[in-house]
Amino acid sequence: MKKIVFSAILIAISFIGYSQSTRLGVCLNPHFAWFSENSDLMKSNGTSLGIEGGLVIEHYFAKNYAFVTGIHLGSFGGTMVYNDTIVFRTNDKDKTVPPQLEVKYKLQYISVPIDLKLKTNQIGFLSYFARLGFNPQVNIGAKADAPPALDNDEAGKEVGLFNLSYHFGGGVEYGVGGNTAIILGVDYNNGFLDLLTKQKERQSLSYLAINVGVMF
Repeated sequence: MKKIVFSAILIAISFIGYSQSTRLGVCLNPHFAWFSENSDLMKSNGTSLGIEGGLVIEHYFAKNYAFVTGIHLGSFGGTMVYNDTIVFRTNDKDKTVPPQLEVKYKLQYISVPIDLKLKTNQIGFLSYFARLGFNPQVNIGAKADAPPALDNDEAGKEVGLFNLSYHFGGGVEYGVGGNTAIILGVDYNNGFLDLLTKQKERQSLSYLAINVGVMF
């Protein structure tokens, strides 16, 4: 895990060099996540509250346009109900999960977003922005809970190592002096890689995030 974190930091920092046109910041983004599926053999069952946060790097290549990256650590989740008996591969042994039993997934990811940000000129203390891009993710932890079949079991064998989503959103910056600004926004993320590894059917992770941060 330490190697993954260190590599992600190097990628984020090397994506753009620090200069006068570069801003650094931090963010803390609560979100509601859910699974999407394309099969009658399973169904998503509700949303899960999680949180993601970390370093933000903005590099302005023009006055109102910036490339945005960083490194984020987040917890995500979702619930899946299978309409048939499945053999669930935990890190210890295979376990049988009967049909119609809710399987709650708890996932942790390291993310290195790659975004384009478009911002208005400052109007008073406020400026508005739109942002879109991609969110590559590496899974660093996975658990599944479905009593009595599963009891917070390690589920790394069931979850793919990589995930990728596209996202778009917008928000507002409130200048509080100098280059410092408070960020508030909303972001929609839609995954388009298979989340789970065993089933042939496609499952993906989507979430709606509230973005809260400070840029310096």
